[in-house]
Amino acid sequence: PEVAAIAGLVIFANIFSSFWYQYHIEYHYSFVVVPVLVMGTVFAIARLQIKWRRILVALCAVCTLFSAYAWSPLPGARTRISYNGANHPMVVSAREALSKIPADAVISAYHPLTAHLARRQRIYVFPVPFRRALYGVDVFAEGDVLPFANEITFVVLPTSMDEEMTKTWSEVSNQFTVSYANSWWVVYQRSG
Repeated sequence: PEVAAIAGLVIFANIFSSFWYQYHIEYHYSFVVVPVLVMGTVFAIARLQIKWRRILVALCAVCTLFSAYAWSPLPGARTRISYNGANHPMVVSAREALSKIPADAVISAYHPLTAHLARRQRIYVFPVPFRRALYGVDVFAEGDVLPFANEITFVVLPTSMDEEMTKTWSEVSNQFTVSYANSWWVVYQRSG
């Protein structure tokens, strides 16, 4: 129990945090406590009689297998993660769209594309800088337009956007023209 108690502060912080990523189990904040809980379980089971150790180790194994089936994206498990390989039409279209952007351009792009543009000097995850979201030292600051918004020369967005993206884009889209488009992606270039 005393080993598992080490994780108490982290568990408390995760449960009572107002930071969305911190209190949802699928994000990395939850994994901080896993080694402590595993070691606490090992120490607790080690203190028991041999008969109980065997039963509890078997129970832990069954719980682990059930949890893996219920929550993890393993083959044969309940949870599936879609994977778009290198030849998927969306991926091929993304490569084509990104090839149209000059190497020195300052870009705001749809989140899944930003890693493919990361070797550039300045790349931002849309809606940044047109609307602050998870940007800067204060991760809770959001909504304001950042001072360098006028420096964005290209924006890359999907052809199908959610309501929030559409709202943000509609506020600044008159400053951009379509430079390239395909069935999945649109590359916008700053006008003038």
